[in-house]
This record gives sequence, structure tokens and C-alpha cells, in this order.
Amino acid sequence: GIFFLNIGDKYISKYGKSPLGLIPYKLVYFMTKNGWFLNDILIWFKPNHMPSSVKNRFSNTYEPVFVLSKSKINYYTRFKKLHPNLSRILKINVQPTPYKHVAVYPEKLVEELLLMLDIPDDAIILDPFSGSGTTGKGVLNLNSRLLENKNFSFIMIERCDDYIQIIKKRCKLKEEGIKHLPTIKYKVHKINEETLTVDKGDSKIPSLIDERGFIKVTSNKKDYYN
Repeated sequence: GIFFLNIGDKYISKYGKSPLGLIPYKLVYFMTKNGWFLNDILIWFKPNHMPSSVKNRFSNTYEPVFVLSKSKINYYTRFKKLHPNLSRILKINVQPTPYKHVAVYPEKLVEELLLMLDIPDDAIILDPFSGSGTTGKGVLNLNSRLLENKNFSFIMIERCDDYIQIIKKRCKLKEEGIKHLPTIKYKVHKINEETLTVDKGDSKIPSLIDERGFIKVTSNKKDYYN
């Protein structure tokens, strides 16, 4: 199997001079430490990218797409062996959409990524964070292409009811194709602030656990830069 990961980066400060957080690259680094193989980094170039209102930064014209797997020999490496001279740059326009979602990507991006894999024509495509259902719609687009002769299935996971309604309409799903599963319950253990610290040279930074179970390590930007 292959896992395509596209996740946005951000500047540490919303305005003014500040470095990028390198969030996608840090995430992938820890994934490789946890047993994942990084096969490639593809570049999604957006010719019709949105202009930036911030005056001291360039416009965001591209996003990385990480090609990950749990095996060194996989559908992506097999495809690369058959097509060794293809470009890593995918030139795909941002797609206007009537659906209200903060991170909608174009259907063509899904189609092009799936065509870069040597997978069976009856493969199953999983999107664990489905949002407005772009992945499912991209799969349906591929299946409808006469020359591709694909018969892909897809599984989408989404917890927001508003998005589920969009997915039903966009992917023409009937109610029998939707399974309602209970969310997994977990308990956040209360930890004394003084007992949970992070070593930082000669000092220790107190850490806090919020109600979602996330740990906050730095308390302000000064800690980050130091």
C-alpha cells in the first residue's frame, strides 16, 4: 500500500518576520522513525495560486505531497521502475468549489496521484479524513474515464455531519452505503504541572495537558526561538 500525505505548513507568527514551522517535514521525519519509508516528495504546483496579502513573503505557489509506505517494494516503486523519467512536479490548478470546507484540494490531484501507482484496477482507496469528499469524487472521475478502465472502490471516514451531507451529494451515495460508528472514548489523565517537564539545557519548561490530551511544551515564542 501507499500513503499520500499532504499537510499544510504555517509561519510561527501570523504577521511579520518569522520562520516557517516545517510542520510537514517534521511530521514525516518522526513517521520515518516510526517504521514508515519515505519513497518520494512530489510537488503540487498551483499555477492559479491565491495571492498573499502579507507584503514580506512570497505567495504560496506549491505544496509537498509525501509518498510513504510500510514496505520498500510497493505500488509506487513498481510504477517508477516502469516510468523512470516522469517529473516529480504536478502542475494542477486550484479547483473552485461550492462546498464550504477550509482545505479543499482539486479532484485532479487525486486522479493524478492514483495514476502514479501500479495498483490493480479493483483497488480500494481510503481517505481517513474525508472532509468534503474530494478523494471519493476523484476516484469516481477515474472510474468514468473510458480509456482508464478502472473499477476502484473507496472508503471515506468523516465525523462532521455537515461534511457527510456534502459527501453524500457529491459522491452520489445512498444511505445504505453509510455506516455510523461510535467514536472511541478515551480518558485524559490529570498530571500535576510540576511533575511533567521538558529538559531544556539548564532549565525545565513546565508542560500542560489540555482537555483533548495534547501536551503544550512551549509557553511562548521566546521559548521557541531559544
